[in-house]
Amino acid sequence: RPFSPPPPPSLLPQRVAGLATDYCVRGTTLDALGRNPATGRAAPPTIRSVVLLEAASRGVNPQTTSAAIAEMSAAGAHIVNATSVQQALAQLCPPW
Repeated sequence: RPFSPPPPPSLLPQRVAGLATDYCVRGTTLDALGRNPATGRAAPPTIRSVVLLEAASRGVNPQTTSAAIAEMSAAGAHIVNATSVQQALAQLCPPW
């Protein structure tokens, strides 16, 4: 099979994960989508889509975390619900 290089970074989805889902991860995700009312920033032109790796994220408070995930989803983020980080990455990082 001929070699097929990975697409340039501008064509890959932006993956987001971390602490705390309901604060830092929420802000980063909404900024990347150009949907953060706190900053009013436009989405960077190099980001095609945003994927939240939920298994690799943790929130501070269950209620605000649920609300933040719903807000990110409504803003256009793709939420990956996997039981492990390995499963999430396997869904998002196909072998080249």
